[in-house]
Amino acid sequence: QVLAVRDAEPEFVLHGDVCCEASVERDVAARRYLSTREDEAELEASVSNGGLQGRFDFRDREYEFAFEPHPAYLQGLTLDALAGVYTGSALEQDDPQMMTLTIDPDGTMTGSHSNGCILNGVATIPDPARNMVRLEVELSNCGEAASSRRWNGPYRGLGVLLRDVPSPNDGTTRTDVFHHSLVGPTWLGPFEVAR
Repeated sequence: QVLAVRDAEPEFVLHGDVCCEASVERDVAARRYLSTREDEAELEASVSNGGLQGRFDFRDREYEFAFEPHPAYLQGLTLDALAGVYTGSALEQDDPQMMTLTIDPDGTMTGSHSNGCILNGVATIPDPARNMVRLEVELSNCGEAASSRRWNGPYRGLGVLLRDVPSPNDGTTRTDVFHHSLVGPTWLGPFEVAR
């Protein structure tokens, strides 16, 4: 559903439903990180030996990719195991930022960010044998500036629960981390929050 690509500069994300064939060739939407402008990208991808590989054209540049599943993907996941209160902090231009996210055992999600954004939504697990979470959320109350107000609206995304890894908040404490990314009026992520 979401293919995030981190290039040295810029970061961008391609998004579209590429389920459920072994290969796909189609146009998908694409955005730069925090941009509200949507562009088209031509994507060719195939599943081979458990990995995803291919190429795409975005803004007159061609990129190739090859992704292997993270070992955590092979771990089963339930909503009960995902449930909890997660927090994340980051320093953006000498301004500390904090995000809090709560996931209930029924998949209900609520959250807030220190920039004022309020999150409400639902987490589902398409296949309990795999560590993959589908997200559908609504952001509201985002910022006073015109650019951040445009973040308000519906988002879809994916996430994984990384168990017993270093906390993104301090880099040393071992904890569970919910790694996720959202695409809607803009691309938000990837984010890491710890429980």
